[in-house]
Amino acid sequence: MILVLIAGLSIMLSVVFLFLAFRQGKPIFKIFMVILFSLSILLIIFGFLIIEDALNFKKDFSSKQNLFLLGDGDQLIAGFVLKPAVNKLDSAVKSVSVLRNGSNISEIDSRASVLVSLSDSQFQSHKDSYKEGLLEEISTSYYKLLIVNPVVFEALKDEYFDIGDASLSVSEVLEVLNSQDPKQSLAEKIGVARGVDASVILPQIKWDVRSTLFGMLFAKRIQDGDIHNLFYYFKDGSIRIYPSSIMFRFIKITPESVIDQTMKNVFEGE
Repeated sequence: MILVLIAGLSIMLSVVFLFLAFRQGKPIFKIFMVILFSLSILLIIFGFLIIEDALNFKKDFSSKQNLFLLGDGDQLIAGFVLKPAVNKLDSAVKSVSVLRNGSNISEIDSRASVLVSLSDSQFQSHKDSYKEGLLEEISTSYYKLLIVNPVVFEALKDEYFDIGDASLSVSEVLEVLNSQDPKQSLAEKIGVARGVDASVILPQIKWDVRSTLFGMLFAKRIQDGDIHNLFYYFKDGSIRIYPSSIMFRFIKITPESVIDQTMKNVFEGE
């Protein structure tokens, strides 16, 4: 509402100045005012398009399926689908970080059902398309495709995650994800922590390791769950989004302070 009033006031003032310029001004001043008026209208229209796009993103991101992929260079490491069950990312994925200790390692909080694992065939298909750069082909079945670079998790270097009886650092979690067989790799690390063979642990891991560990890392990085915090990663390119739109192109060329204020206005209140 405030933005509408500001826009209306700007247009009214522009019209008044334009009228005065044509009534009393010199020809060169009249030309200047026409240009200024035209630019003002274009900026107002551009601003409304960005805000409309942001509001649509806020609504649709939480009501449609989104695909998250962890990719480094041309290699796809992991992925998960976020179902439209909640309206804050944190609520959707934070529960997957709670892996039961001891003999109950096979259990995951049932609320994590909003996070859907990719089947082996889906992951392989996305992996092939990703390597060939066919991102549009991957994104067709989802509202948005978000490609996360592992650099996003560098700030978590001092964090540890308790998985079973193993306390794993972020680098160790990424090591598991990058391994040829993430389930086997994780079982080995938990087995070392328990003092048992990995073969004892393997049957207890009944969840998809790639999707769950990636979801756990991402949830930890976006701790408070506010979607507008994602926009800083969009700006520096550590998270890429497809298909893009006017809002994301605007983010690329805009100072962080402006992004922060704009996104807070959009995502924390209408």
